[in-house]
Amino acid sequence: MRIKPFRNLIFTTISFCLLSCGNNTTAEDENVHSSTEMMLNSFALSEISPELDGCSCLFAQDSSEYNESNYIFSANYDSIAFAKIDGVMTRLMLKNKKQENKKSEMLYENEDYKLQVEQYEGEKSGYESVHYSGTIHISEKHTKRKIKSPFFGECGC
Repeated sequence: MRIKPFRNLIFTTISFCLLSCGNNTTAEDENVHSSTEMMLNSFALSEISPELDGCSCLFAQDSSEYNESNYIFSANYDSIAFAKIDGVMTRLMLKNKKQENKKSEMLYENEDYKLQVEQYEGEKSGYESVHYSGTIHISEKHTKRKIKSPFFGECGC
């Protein structure tokens, strides 16, 4: 009868060891995982490239961020766009543009990223400007990292 408590202790210890063997996740592993997530950072008006001279678009995550001049995307009507990806201001070139009624889709690329903008025309916000809302999709070409962000902004001259 004395062996039974000892046997229960051994059984519990072995069970604990077997169950914990498959769980090798550490705080360090979790940090590596979170550092691989793509970030779309906001930027100030002063960070926008002088290449975007003339008619252009400025988008923020929402209308309050837009009113505070915290932008996530800027582009001219011609061919160039900028987004701050993982803390780096990234220049992309327009590859394709489709427009149907009040919906537009633009595809921008560089050697590292593809950025797709789906935008919907809203109300006029000035003599030569219009509010837009939509979604920005960014994917890194050499990895499977992706990000999707809603936006609100304005295009005009």
